[in-house]
Amino acid sequence: MNAKRILIGLMIILILSYFGFRGYQEYLAPVEPTPTPAAIGTQVITVNAEGRVVPLTHLGQAFELSGRISEIHVSEGDLVREGDTLLSLEKDSLQAQAAQAKAALKAARAQLEMLPDAASEEREEQAEAQVEQAQASLEAAQIQLEKTDLQSSFTGVVTAIDIEKGQVVEAGMPVIIVADTSRWQVETLDLLEEDVVNIQVGQPATVKFAAHPDSALEGRVSKIARSASSYQGNVTYTVTVDLPAPGDLSLQWGMTSFVEIDPESSTIPPLFSPTPTPEPTAAPTQMPTPTPEPEEDEESDKGDIPASYTVRRGEFVYCLGRRFDIKPADILSYNGLPPGSQLFPGQIINLPSRARPFPVTRALAPHPTTYIVQPFDTLPIIACKFGDVTPGEIARENDLSPDALLTPGQILDIP
Repeated sequence: MNAKRILIGLMIILILSYFGFRGYQEYLAPVEPTPTPAAIGTQVITVNAEGRVVPLTHLGQAFELSGRISEIHVSEGDLVREGDTLLSLEKDSLQAQAAQAKAALKAARAQLEMLPDAASEEREEQAEAQVEQAQASLEAAQIQLEKTDLQSSFTGVVTAIDIEKGQVVEAGMPVIIVADTSRWQVETLDLLEEDVVNIQVGQPATVKFAAHPDSALEGRVSKIARSASSYQGNVTYTVTVDLPAPGDLSLQWGMTSFVEIDPESSTIPPLFSPTPTPEPTAAPTQMPTPTPEPEEDEESDKGDIPASYTVRRGEFVYCLGRRFDIKPADILSYNGLPPGSQLFPGQIINLPSRARPFPVTRALAPHPTTYIVQPFDTLPIIACKFGDVTPGEIARENDLSPDALLTPGQILDIP
């Protein structure tokens, strides 16, 4: 009986001790002061963007004449020097014209030499004028003959040949691309407008590559686009990052890259400046030149024109002009490009929503019809051949993806 009372007493003491300790912890124990959080400043997060590797210099070259390809003197991957002949057009007709002009000059000179001493001054002037006219005709024929050879504008590597022997080409249509692959750049695709305000030319940038996940290069921001583009529905700005010599790292045009830029990093001089590009001092040299409002009789139903368009292989400014019913000169001026500028694959072109319509017939070939795919053909190239039809329309008509690879001999329906 006494043991039972002792056990009950111990239990009561334990219970009272537990609740006493809890009360002390909650009401009597000293409480350490909670530190006042420091003021949180504005944190600038590292800017990340996806990009594409591009050569420092590249140019899509075109003939100044229309004609049929007679010779292809180079292959993709060849190193060419400035002035080397790349492609040639058939010369027979122009050689015949030059021969006729040369014979006409010889005959005109002979007539001038055979004039008698007593010939009137008027007759001598007529004979001299004929010689001058024949000389001018010969020089014009020789200039046209020289244009049948397409020569490299600079030293570089042939990266693409979009033509084959025997194929007819139009004047101004880029058919071969030469690039200086000794230096590389990265152009961002999805850098948002919220991030571009924190970036300056000269800032360091870390660039990684999908093809080389364990390697990275430290580059420099060399250019920030002055006009916006559109990527996946977002307003973006293209930022160009110059890369150092890659060393053993193998880079190819178009490789996927990932750019990291710390906005708080200080700007430093660029890695190299083979062609110094001064900062713009006047807005008109960078901002698109406003295009005149279309006249009443020039208005046309163009439908929805995209704000921007990424140039595909085989496309050129006349192609885009026909497709979107915009005068080519207005496309170039809207993008701040000089007349005669050539476009290159991957270039983002902004399209004016209101501009003068294409000045001549938009359709190069009648359609709907069918088309037999030729070697090197792509949907954009085929769309250019028909003029006013888009690659997407051809793809939908044939249940193809927009980037479908075509097979020579394949038959496509052209809407």
